[in-house]
Amino acid sequence: MNFKSLRGKKVIDSEARVIGEVKDVLFNPSTWEITDLILRIEKDVGKELGWRKIVGSFKATLKTSFVKTVGDVIYLTINMDELKGAMRKYQEG
Repeated sequence: MNFKSLRGKKVIDSEARVIGEVKDVLFNPSTWEITDLILRIEKDVGKELGWRKIVGSFKATLKTSFVKTVGDVIYLTINMDELKGAMRKYQEG
């Protein structure tokens, strides 16, 4: 699986809630293994996480170890409550 096939896929938590979509990935340059997904987070999810954004969208990283399956969408092994400790705000640059 390559990045192009991941980009734009919806990400759904273990309780079938849409969290966001894949915008980019982070990888280990030694192994070329994808380590993290960079997600554009749905606005209501960002607010639930306690993040504030006036303009634009929320972006966050999530370790690929939380991915259960990848198909038409990406299903996670964790729910919204567990995501609060698993996702980190992503700052470009």
